[in-house]
Amino acid sequence: VVAFGGILYVVSFKIRGYFVEQEKQKASLLARTIHQALDKDMLAFRADNVRRLIMDLQELEGLERLQIIRGKDGQGTEAAFMDIKTLDDVKTRVPLRPEWLVDHFNQPVNVAEGTANSLYREAFQRILKDPLKANDEFYFEEIKGKRVLTYLRPLPNFQQCFLCHGSDHQLRGVLMISMTIENIHKELAENRRQLIWIALSALLAVGIILKISMHQVVM
Repeated sequence: VVAFGGILYVVSFKIRGYFVEQEKQKASLLARTIHQALDKDMLAFRADNVRRLIMDLQELEGLERLQIIRGKDGQGTEAAFMDIKTLDDVKTRVPLRPEWLVDHFNQPVNVAEGTANSLYREAFQRILKDPLKANDEFYFEEIKGKRVLTYLRPLPNFQQCFLCHGSDHQLRGVLMISMTIENIHKELAENRRQLIWIALSALLAVGIILKISMHQVVM
């Protein structure tokens, strides 16, 4: 019983690690794709395309949160594209294009979701120390009662970005992707039930064999 219990624990732990790694890889692929599209559109002076891309991707199944959080002020609390603060800064260096303002939000109070989380604050500070060399960060949290994996990708302020964003900061922002892992718990529960049945069947078989063997020895 102890042996099978230990095996069950180890196997369940490894299965969970595998599923979590799969979710991390999916989040990483999505983050890399968005980052590439963002840089390409920004260099083409089409920030409006990035804004619409973010809005469209928010409808993806299993995606609980997708946003870019500004990093220029070093606070990491404001969502990009939710007010015209960045545009006001950009127009001090380059003329604004009319398409940038079409359907643009301008919330009087701009506080990005999830930025009060202590895990986010710690991750943001690590990224802020050296955005050019910072690794992607991830942690687990709950959104509306759902367990999610939150993935953070630094968006450094490269030299080609200086024309619009200026050169007085290293971090343009952080891309935050929060993906539900409810499916992981369901699959783990199902795998655990199957393992338990296998273990019980094995124990029953061993018990029967031992009983028969002991009976023969006694006879």
